[in-house]
Amino acid sequence: MRICIVQPNLNTLSETFIAAHSAHLPGEVSVIHQSGDLFAMIERKRVLSQGFHSKAVRKINRLITNRPWEWERTRSYLTALKKFRPDVVLAEYGPTGACIVEACRVSKIPLVVHFHGYDASRHDILERHKNDYQLMFDDAAAIIAVSETMKKRLLELGADRRRLHLNHYGVDVEQFKVRERISTEPNFLAVGRFVEKKAPYLTVAAFSKVVERIPSAKLRMIGDGPLLGVCKDLARALGIDKSLHFCGPQPHEVVANEMSNSFAFVQHSIEASNGDCEGTPNSILEAGASGKPVVSTRHAGIPDVVIDSETGYLVDERDVQGMANRMIDLALAPEIAARMGTAARERISTEFTMSKSIDKLFNILQSVTNKGIQ
Repeated sequence: MRICIVQPNLNTLSETFIAAHSAHLPGEVSVIHQSGDLFAMIERKRVLSQGFHSKAVRKINRLITNRPWEWERTRSYLTALKKFRPDVVLAEYGPTGACIVEACRVSKIPLVVHFHGYDASRHDILERHKNDYQLMFDDAAAIIAVSETMKKRLLELGADRRRLHLNHYGVDVEQFKVRERISTEPNFLAVGRFVEKKAPYLTVAAFSKVVERIPSAKLRMIGDGPLLGVCKDLARALGIDKSLHFCGPQPHEVVANEMSNSFAFVQHSIEASNGDCEGTPNSILEAGASGKPVVSTRHAGIPDVVIDSETGYLVDERDVQGMANRMIDLALAPEIAARMGTAARERISTEFTMSKSIDKLFNILQSVTNKGIQ
């Protein structure tokens, strides 16, 4: 089967799950992105840049042809699809699917649109693509959500229940090792970008309450982003800067090692002011794969992964005191933390593996090629 993956830009390949689609889907996989104008080889996959013209050339072309930019974009996609002759197109993110749906309809190629997070929640995205999404929902052979919450949201936006699929993300469990001797020191770990929807400042605030009760507690935060400076200032203001270490962005191997050495994982995800939400945070899957209990929020796909009081604890969004209480509960009962960590590893190993996620995605792609355009 020939699969053509369409994504917003070449940098999207650095995103864990999208990179996995390109690298691990069976069959002949080609990738189209919308920036640059050269062919490249990425992990033995053919990659075609969309090669859009410069703004000046596009403006002249519109004046001559009296046709809008959307027509030029569709024509570029038609050229790419004609070159690769795919059996199915997989669009990464809702807006990407909205951009290529017309080219797929004209080419009579089934389109599968994979939503990931912000594309199903951010107010500006939903407003900008309101009409485009409806056309896409009407024409797409399948729509994929990564969590139960996202699935419900897509139904509200107009997706057809019969063509809407749930496919959770997965991780390569073998990349994460469970230490034989589990740490009982209250050393917590947080991994993620310092952005509003991950609310790292609320994690810092909760940790300050933990330190009041357990002065030996430590927190290491890996990542970078626009809220890093705010979090550093907050830690100093709360007098916990000696207990909290900001590690900056780290490569995957370092993250895996930090996971292995930590006591528990924490993340306080929330719906941002612009509506932005998580899909399912990769770091929470990796923490479970590392055999660590997770303290997090009832947000987006997190409750799909973390079973409250079994593989970790969940609190409501912005419940800082509740998060602190749960962190303290784990710190004071390391045997419960160890039991939860073991359960988390088992759950990720059976329900959220990379191979299981890729297999289900491939089955969806294969099923729509058998049915054709409906």
